[in-house]
Amino acid sequence: MSTASSTASPTASASRASGTTPTSSSRRGSPETPATFDEFGEAIGKLADSGVSPIGVGAGDGWPAAHWWYQFAIKTCSGDSLKEAAETLDFSDPCFVEAGENLKSWMDEFDGDLPFQANPTSTPAQSVPNSSAGLLAAQTTAMELMGTWHRGEVAKLVPGAPAENPPAPEWLSWMPVPDIEGAEGEPGAALGSGDAWGVYVDAPDETLELLEYVMSEDVQTRFAATGEIPTVAGAEAGITDPVLKQIAEGTVNASLVVTWLDTQYGPVIGQAMNDAIVNLMFGSGTPEQIPEAMNAAAATL
Repeated sequence: MSTASSTASPTASASRASGTTPTSSSRRGSPETPATFDEFGEAIGKLADSGVSPIGVGAGDGWPAAHWWYQFAIKTCSGDSLKEAAETLDFSDPCFVEAGENLKSWMDEFDGDLPFQANPTSTPAQSVPNSSAGLLAAQTTAMELMGTWHRGEVAKLVPGAPAENPPAPEWLSWMPVPDIEGAEGEPGAALGSGDAWGVYVDAPDETLELLEYVMSEDVQTRFAATGEIPTVAGAEAGITDPVLKQIAEGTVNASLVVTWLDTQYGPVIGQAMNDAIVNLMFGSGTPEQIPEAMNAAAATL
């Protein structure tokens, strides 16, 4: 959308974490939220010892696994490096290789399929009982890295849930993804997104008047009550869902919110990036191959 011919008004925001579980969802919360991936690893070990798969991932669909690298990228790269990469679509900064190294090093701390469930690349993300959402709904896994929409996906797959408008399970909670100790990323950086109204530059004045009404605190407060996170200050008072309240607070407190990387970089780069990430996590890929694939895809644009 060209800024010369249109404008946009933000209507809703979303954040992704890891659910104790920016945004993970989780069924078993810890007494204390882990602040670093080292502390997160300790919690994962305890979950594994209890007999549950700590983290579910629908790697069969690609993007749910790729979001783990996205998290490591925004925790490893400085805000300036992320901004420059988004503006230039040049991913030569060494931090993108380091992000893959940090992710693989963290995964290699665990035995077997851990920290994920068995057969992650055969697991879809949503819609069916054997999806990662279904595993969380059945309490076979303890948490999942997903966005705000996933509450509804999990709710539909809870055994015995009503077919019409099933409520999110009471045990579902949320926590932010931990930071990487010593890395250059902004402490508390989060992935997220937002929706907006686009308005043509020659639209009549009544269009903006309507948007002013829609974006008023009163309307946005009622909008929040429908299960959304509003962007208007004060309207968050309308949020009733306890998980959304946690996510809204986490989004406000995040030092930096970065748009999902496959969205930010576009579908051509996004697909090449996601494929390389899945190959790193569950195949024979290397950390270097991820930014290489991204730069090669960018060169075709």
